[in-house]
Amino acid sequence: MDIRWVEERDYEQIMTLENEVWNDTNTPMITTYQSTEEFAQSLEYRKVAVAVEDGTVLGFIDAFQMYRGINTNFSLTVGMAVSPSARRKGVASQLLKWVIQYAEGENYNKISLRVLATNPAAVALYKKSGFVVEGVLKHEFFLNNQWADDIVDFCQEYGHNKWKPCSDLNRIDVSI
Repeated sequence: MDIRWVEERDYEQIMTLENEVWNDTNTPMITTYQSTEEFAQSLEYRKVAVAVEDGTVLGFIDAFQMYRGINTNFSLTVGMAVSPSARRKGVASQLLKWVIQYAEGENYNKISLRVLATNPAAVALYKKSGFVVEGVLKHEFFLNNQWADDIVDFCQEYGHNKWKPCSDLNRIDVSI
């Protein structure tokens, strides 16, 4: 498996993956693209890396600044999707390691992500990868006829030449 920046030849597979992965149990806003041109336009404010094996996109991770400005360019927000057929094979863990190395090289001091509590596999992955919860928005979304908590900012911070859980926030626990 190789992880590299997205190329135009990957667009169609990523669009298919997004349509396959996102549904009303794991996201409040299902993203669909009508064309590869529309997908290409979505890359204006984000960087996407793909995990590829034998020409097949197994998953991707996107990295962007939630807020753009001179005082906000130190925090990187990430999102990720892995093909159901490639799950539990280390793809997501490798994508997270890759983006952590990228963030370090670009001098970001914080990596954040959000996940719904209705996605326990993702919650477990992020915890296993050293991310901690900064906050939870209870009953933030009503999806698939149930309330879903939004876990805000699973994160890691960079300090003293290493990544560590954010500001001693390990005391926040998320029970699912």
